[in-house]
Amino acid sequence: MGLPIFLAGRVALANGEGPHEPVRIVVSCGGRAIPQVYTNSKGRFNFQPECRPLLALADASISGYWPYPVIPQGLTTRNGTANLMGCVLYAELSGHWSTRVRLGRVTAPRPNDVGLIVLQPLRGSTGRSVSRTTLAAPPKAKRAYRNGITALRKTQSFGKAAKSFKRAVEIHPEHAQAWAGLGEALAALGDFDEAQEAFERSIEADPNLLQPYDAMMPIAFDQRDWEQLDTLAAKYLKLAPGSSRVRFYSSVAALNLDDLSRTEFIIKQMEELGETDEWPMSHVIMAIVHERRADFEAAADYYEKYIKISVDAEISRMARRTIYDWGHLQVIEPRPVTLAQPAAL
Repeated sequence: MGLPIFLAGRVALANGEGPHEPVRIVVSCGGRAIPQVYTNSKGRFNFQPECRPLLALADASISGYWPYPVIPQGLTTRNGTANLMGCVLYAELSGHWSTRVRLGRVTAPRPNDVGLIVLQPLRGSTGRSVSRTTLAAPPKAKRAYRNGITALRKTQSFGKAAKSFKRAVEIHPEHAQAWAGLGEALAALGDFDEAQEAFERSIEADPNLLQPYDAMMPIAFDQRDWEQLDTLAAKYLKLAPGSSRVRFYSSVAALNLDDLSRTEFIIKQMEELGETDEWPMSHVIMAIVHERRADFEAAADYYEKYIKISVDAEISRMARRTIYDWGHLQVIEPRPVTLAQPAAL
């Protein structure tokens, strides 16, 4: 039996107040964002992370998962420590930017305190994180909505949350946030078709509410639906142009749609805004753009930028091997690069 790893902390708005809505805590390892848990009514969180540590950097005794929807088993270790180097923890609230905590070596069984996560409003945002339809809802609909929020915050009971949100929209069909909450609960239960319908009803009720777009983009990414991801990202950025996260989603969609010019434009924009180190995979995306254009020297430059950050051991190893092979094949000038040695048996 392994010892459970726990992470704990608190989320607050930039003005010092606690968030008025449940805030989703996310752990991203090697560029893959994995939703974990919602904050409680005081903005606090304490959870056993469901993520895969970097195998080349982590203890051999660690076990973990890539869940979507959520799998009720988290990270454990048999020797009391785990290495989450390359993993980042942050909060997600529509219309806000989150400070990020880079994780490293964590211990069991006491919770590892990651400190305070601060949420700041996105610059230039016209989108809303709270819908006017919520304020206009009758008391019974508001109560059912609050019950759904409580289920998410306190028990992570997605079935119970879905039932409460359904009750809210039955009473008040224009309740955009209840529709969005219903979509999130259904998606967590794996019912993506009904979740999609709920998100669409949310957007229909309040096109400026950011919540449904926020929830739909990770699903589109996970399902490799690049056209939908591209459409959702474009709509979101019109409402909240300051979102680096959505800009990154947009670049991924453009690359997979083989729109190299637009991909390059987006990443160049991120470079000008100082966002690329926040999203290290943006360097790899630019490397792929130049590689497809047969501009191997420029591609190697971007791979080297990623290697310097060295977020994901596997991707770094791939980048080093690529640079080495290109030099060996004389498609670029040979560059000094160290290849990882195979693990001893």
